Formats: sequence, structure tokens, C-alpha cells
Amino acid sequence: MATDEQLLQGALLAPEGVEFTRLPERALPYWRIKMIVNNLIGCALSAALIWLIAIFWLDLNWWLMGLCGVFLLRAVWMWGRLRVGWRIAAYSLGAEEISVRDGISTRSITTAPYGRIQNVEVYTTFWGRRFNLASVEVNTGLRSAVCISSIDPGEAERIRALLSDMALNRGVQL
Repeated sequence: MATDEQLLQGALLAPEGVEFTRLPERALPYWRIKMIVNNLIGCALSAALIWLIAIFWLDLNWWLMGLCGVFLLRAVWMWGRLRVGWRIAAYSLGAEEISVRDGISTRSITTAPYGRIQNVEVYTTFWGRRFNLASVEVNTGLRSAVCISSIDPGEAERIRALLSDMALNRGVQL
């Protein structure tokens, strides 16, 4: 039987001999700021819609109190969920492939062989620049196969260079 710590660290999702690198600790506040900004827009629109419905058809006070309670519970749940997601998220640069581990309720490892890599992009967002974080997106044809998000920009550039070299060594020109 697995311990809770093994489950949180994803030890059961690590193939034999694969060493995963966790994301930097400053990725967690970055994810939380993104959550707050993204959810404020949705919450404001939902609150406005329910408020309009409540004005015309129902008792306003009960609806607004219930809405505030639901949004508060959702925010607390998402706040804790981000911490668990950060503890699970990791990446690995193996001898033949790149792997990314993520997921909370459905955990997965996404793998892309170096020989199939067609494009490697390093990018950062507005909030990512504020937290000095970047992302690496690896494309293998029709879709984005692997994305390592919220890592140090220097590490992202090192991974891009390494993946480009590995792909070139296997006959793929990026």
C-alpha cells in the first residue's frame, strides 16, 4: 500500500530509473495569482447574472449570501488544489525522451521521444515575467506533445537547446 507522501510526490508514476525534476517553489504563488485573476472575471460575471435574476424574480439577500458562500468554498478548494498540483508536477529529460508528470485527480505522464520533436518554443506570460518564470512547449507534429510550465527562464533556454541538439542528433532539423 502506498503512503500519502508517495502519492503526493508521484512516486507511483515514476517509471523505473526516471529521475523527475520538480518545478521551482515560486511557481506556486504564480499559479495562485493566475487563479485569482482568471476567477475574478468569471465570478464577477456570474454574480452579476445571479444578481439580475434575483432582483426580478427572487429574494435578493438569500441569493447573494449563498453565492458568496459558494465562491468562498470554491476559492478555498482551488487554493489547496494548486499546492497539491505543484507538488506533483515535474519533468524529466531522459536518454531517449522527455517526460512531464502532472494531474491531481487524474495523474499522467506525457512523453515525447527526441526523434519525433519538430518544434521547441520557450515563452513567458505577463505574470510569468513578474515571477521570473518561463514555459517550454515541445511539438511533435499535429499537436503540442509536452509542455513544461513555470520553470526558470535559464533552465527553459537550456532545455530548448538540449532538445534541439537531441533532435538534430536523431536526424530532425528544427
